[in-house]
This record gives sequence, structure tokens and C-alpha cells, in this order.
Amino acid sequence: MKGNITDDSIIDKIALFGKALSDPKRIEMLKMFAENKRCFEKSDGTKVENKEETPDGICVCHFVNEFDMAQSKVSYHIKILKDAGIIKETVVGKWRYYDIDFEKFNEILDLIKNVFT
Repeated sequence: MKGNITDDSIIDKIALFGKALSDPKRIEMLKMFAENKRCFEKSDGTKVENKEETPDGICVCHFVNEFDMAQSKVSYHIKILKDAGIIKETVVGKWRYYDIDFEKFNEILDLIKNVFT
């Protein structure tokens, strides 16, 4: 496949990945995921004493507070990252937590390397 960029699905994956990385807020979100940041509230709203007690990932409300951004705008950024396949979602009760999917992230990077080298 080296140097082959005629497959539409490959082109689409690379384009979605590029779109996901094209906004500074999404880069900041990915950086928080990579730094293993977590929410500090449990799904029932109680505060967490120990970071290990929280589910893996960050909820939308954490980004709303961190970036002082409307929930709808954060959800928009999350959707773009999900569509690109570089974050995953975990549902705990009514809460959704998001985290970077390193396996898929690295697969896309390898795909880009194979196409452009």
C-alpha cells in the first residue's frame, strides 16, 4: 500500500483525522486525555477523594468548566474527535466519559506514514 492514496476509505480516514487536529481546543482536549486527566466527580455527582475512583476518561462537563465553553460546543468537538476514531466513549449510568483511543490513534498515524512515505 506504500504511496497508494487511491483508496477512498483511506483518504476519508486521513481527512477526518486532519479535521480533528485542525482546532486548537481539540488539541488541548487530546493533550488532557494523553496526560491521563480525569473528572473529579462520580456519576452520582459526589466529589472524588482519590483519582483512582473515577472512571477512565473525561466527561463533557469537565471540559465545559476547563474551557469555559458551552456544553453544546464541547459536544461538537467531542463528536469530531469520535468521528475521526481517535477517542472512545464509556457510559456509566447517565454519564458519558471520553478518552483517547491510543490503538486507533496509532493506526491512523501508521496509515498516514504508509501513504506518504
